[in-house]
Amino acid sequence: MTRFLHHAHFSGARFFGRDEAYGVVMTLKKMVLGVSVCMAAILTFSMAAEAKRARCFTTDDGYFSCNYRALDSDGTFRISAPGYPAYVLEVDGPGFAYGYVNLGRRNVPLPGQFVRSRDDGACWNNPQTNTKLCAW
Repeated sequence: MTRFLHHAHFSGARFFGRDEAYGVVMTLKKMVLGVSVCMAAILTFSMAAEAKRARCFTTDDGYFSCNYRALDSDGTFRISAPGYPAYVLEVDGPGFAYGYVNLGRRNVPLPGQFVRSRDDGACWNNPQTNTKLCAW
């Protein structure tokens, strides 16, 4: 009976030849490599998105210690610190940005356009409101 069950169970099964088995193994290796590359990219991106300690300046608040967080590859960033409003400068094009300030639960757009400072690339000036925002 055992011989019969064994024969009946495997009679329809297809076994891989040596070349087919090699192909399956190589496909699995490529899949593992692809997943590893994706995981490394996600880890790198998440590390880049972490807030970094910085020194900040705003015309309204003066100098203060803050957290700086890059939000995209175009240069958009957010600065925040306990006891201070959080600021976001969204880069619109090379050297130009629009700003927002977070006041509790709402983001309020800052008037005018910010221009990157020629004297200090960490600073952005708003010629329409005579305000400045920096993060070093």
